[in-house]
Amino acid sequence: MEPLWNRWLILDTMIRFFPGVATNHAPLDVVGQLRRRHGIKAADVARIRIGLVDFAIGHGGSITRPSDAISAQFSLAFSVGLQFVTGRNAPADYFEPSRWTDPEILAIGDLVESYPMPIPEGDPVFSTKVDIELRDGTVLSAYQAGFPGHASRPATRQDIERKFLTAVDGLLPAERAAALLTAVTTLEEQDTVRAVTKHYGVPGRPTA
Repeated sequence: MEPLWNRWLILDTMIRFFPGVATNHAPLDVVGQLRRRHGIKAADVARIRIGLVDFAIGHGGSITRPSDAISAQFSLAFSVGLQFVTGRNAPADYFEPSRWTDPEILAIGDLVESYPMPIPEGDPVFSTKVDIELRDGTVLSAYQAGFPGHASRPATRQDIERKFLTAVDGLLPAERAAALLTAVTTLEEQDTVRAVTKHYGVPGRPTA
């Protein structure tokens, strides 16, 4: 136990760039990379096979019909469908009931097949292999060890700032979000937290 006292827990902190459980992050990252690299559209897809660590199958890999924000964030199928249909995984969409039953999102989700796979020795448990089979028979594949933001692939400051701006998109005007970001990153230079809190709240409504 003694050596553990010399390690800061913050070194193992994960920064999550998708609004969901950790087991979904590598698959969503890989799906996004393949989509962008090959210009894959929802109509092109025949099947999506996703290999995960065994316990992840019951930890979101088996949920296909979310009924609330929590099950939406756990559902790998829903998240993949959402990304194909909207082009992203915006936090607000996981809280929007109409998204949970959107036929286009669910149709893509129904093409997702998750299966347990052995994780190569030395790779993070949250690793994945994604195979996207297109209707013309082409199969596009990629393996990824862990995900950006995992302790094995630490997030950069730019990554974290981008995550913040993505999370508040649609909730705060762009100018206000940028001002809040600047206020937070320069907090140690401020005389009062008012420099930060004045950017909180609903636009047009006074803040404390």
